[in-house]
Amino acid sequence: MLPNLVSATDCAGLLKSDIATEIGLPAGLPVSGGMLDIVSTSVGCGAIHENDSCVILGTTGMTLTVLNKYVSDDAFNGWEFHLNDRYVKGMGCMAATPNLDWLLSMLFSDEEPRTLYAMIEKEYQGRAAGDTGLVYHPHISPAGERAPFFDPHATAQLLGLRQSTSKMDMVFAVMEGVVLAIRDCLGNVSVDSIRLTGGGAKSPVWAQMLCDCLGVDVYVPASKELAAKGAALSAMIMSGVVDVENLGDDFFSFSNVYHPDYQNHARYNDLYTIYKSTQASMKEFWEWRTTMLKGGGV
Repeated sequence: MLPNLVSATDCAGLLKSDIATEIGLPAGLPVSGGMLDIVSTSVGCGAIHENDSCVILGTTGMTLTVLNKYVSDDAFNGWEFHLNDRYVKGMGCMAATPNLDWLLSMLFSDEEPRTLYAMIEKEYQGRAAGDTGLVYHPHISPAGERAPFFDPHATAQLLGLRQSTSKMDMVFAVMEGVVLAIRDCLGNVSVDSIRLTGGGAKSPVWAQMLCDCLGVDVYVPASKELAAKGAALSAMIMSGVVDVENLGDDFFSFSNVYHPDYQNHARYNDLYTIYKSTQASMKEFWEWRTTMLKGGGV
């Protein structure tokens, strides 16, 4: 009762005459299978070969990795056919940039955004990973968390506060919490580099944090409308205009490339261990909180 699965570069059908007339294209035009929007974005970023990975640092923290075969690991992954019958494995935490949006609106509501982000860039210089002494779990969504674990009761928490904690300490801790969640979603996938897009990719601070946390180079694409670029590429491959295995480097250009600070990477390894252990210890609190709220508690 379901349609056959097709690859992104297979011909899924031909353009019907009534639709062709309406949009001004020739009837019978081949239509490629295409991809889900986030998968098409990863293709537009250049994640087309095995172990290529893309991170979309936006409303969600989506990670996508290209693999040659499907391997079930009973985790909260999404899988889709990719270019040339490869697969893409996707996993994304529920909230990424909304964590920072929330904090900045609470702490700096009167600050002009451009001035505020310039201040973050300046304050970040010379800081080491984890030097705030804070740990943040970015499960701020009202829906809880979906990956790499599922818990509708999960909440965000900022651990380690003292009177000496500054506003900027909290900002950095929240940004670090998001990149640690992205690392958690990537799990045991082996990656050599990351293509980074989404609103958070505009922040050099966040991009460098992710780079240091993962310990690999991070490439920020120069192109805009990356989902549309990926969709166009799937149609080009279907029609024989290009061969995905022979695409030149000039097809994918990057506006910024970040290289890891390996001393910071070692510090992030330690911080990640604490992030995971404290996260696991919060489950009892999450369940208590839900029970209290349902019973009229606070």
